[in-house]
Amino acid sequence: MNKKFLATVSATVMALSMGMTAMADPITSDMDYGTAGQAGENTTGWASNINGQFAIEDGQSITFTFDSKSADTSNAVFGWVAEITDNTSYFTITQGGTAWFAPDGCDWQKNTNNTFAVEKNWEDAAVYGTAMADAKVELVVTRAENQVVFDSKATGADGQEYTQTITGVFETAPTGTLYIQLGVDHGSMVLYSAKYGEAGEVEEVTTPEKVTLKPNLDPNKGLSTTTDNTEDTSNSTTIIIVVVAVVLVIAIVVGVVVATKKKKN
Repeated sequence: MNKKFLATVSATVMALSMGMTAMADPITSDMDYGTAGQAGENTTGWASNINGQFAIEDGQSITFTFDSKSADTSNAVFGWVAEITDNTSYFTITQGGTAWFAPDGCDWQKNTNNTFAVEKNWEDAAVYGTAMADAKVELVVTRAENQVVFDSKATGADGQEYTQTITGVFETAPTGTLYIQLGVDHGSMVLYSAKYGEAGEVEEVTTPEKVTLKPNLDPNKGLSTTTDNTEDTSNSTTIIIVVVAVVLVIAIVVGVVVATKKKKN
């Protein structure tokens, strides 16, 4: 694993463990920061709370519009970051398509049935990281029962559009007010607006069942090697029987013809 990514995670956990006692009152309604926007940065480390906290209830969404710049393009995770929290447990994501529950020992992390899914339209992290050095981003955060969806669309420095959806799936839906934090890691940003809306219909994300192969199954095929061999043998046997039957019929016919000719002679 990339050492810089490990450092990032460590910094995140450290920052979260410091608590949020200095946080201002949470934002609960639309915010328009004007054409100049609200600027924030931390070009050497983690700062997920530079824009304060945005309260979000079940059935709500918040759309953030901002510019993002990475101070280090060596790792795709550096740039904008976001998280949802109850001020004790955190579910954190990065622009690089990574996510985790923190800090260690928190309720959300201890429940191993809490999980997340990542979908994105990019694969080359180097190309993506370079493009996100200077990007325009729209991030929609949706809270719907036991799911929290971070859906982002970014226009990179290369003019290409990059999308990703990271969905946190909780075994038990969090209750009460939660809070969204939007900030940076080794980067800077200018936040222009935050608009509240209704969650609408959210597709349920489920974790695929883990299939435990039986001892006699081939893990590469998911099929019994014994069964495979049996099927092959059965098919071969059938072919042999048919061939033998045809040969016998021909032999009988030939024998009858020969015997008939001898009688006539």
